[in-house]
Amino acid sequence: PSSSMNHNNSNNTVATDDLCVYCFDVIIAHHLRGKVEKPSPNFENESYPLFVTWTTGKSHKLRGCIGTFSSLPLHKGVKEYALTSALNDTRFDPISKEEIPNLNVKVSLLVGFENGKDYLDWNVSMICHSIVHVFLIIGFLN
Repeated sequence: PSSSMNHNNSNNTVATDDLCVYCFDVIIAHHLRGKVEKPSPNFENESYPLFVTWTTGKSHKLRGCIGTFSSLPLHKGVKEYALTSALNDTRFDPISKEEIPNLNVKVSLLVGFENGKDYLDWNVSMICHSIVHVFLIIGFLN
């Protein structure tokens, strides 16, 4: 599994690897109900609009992407949208336990909103900045 963070924030302490790790912990706990401890977030609980995107394989084929433009505390929002995007994106079947080893996750925190003059008033260079992290999870399904 792998993960990446998208954020447009000069303070990089909010967008950490731990958000993505928590997404995997949440989906694993969902599929292994009662066999693993409920995950605990290991990151700040500030409020942000966010999106969680699941892809699969080296080609990063989309498997689910759902989020909100409303600010939510990160502990609640990351958990809620990790599950919602994995299990309830109506464009796809729910992500199965067998798919987890091939999954990638991206958490996008949305910051710096400003009103635009019209639909053409946006700047491509300000859309997002990415940090990519790779995680190995071995033997969690046994």
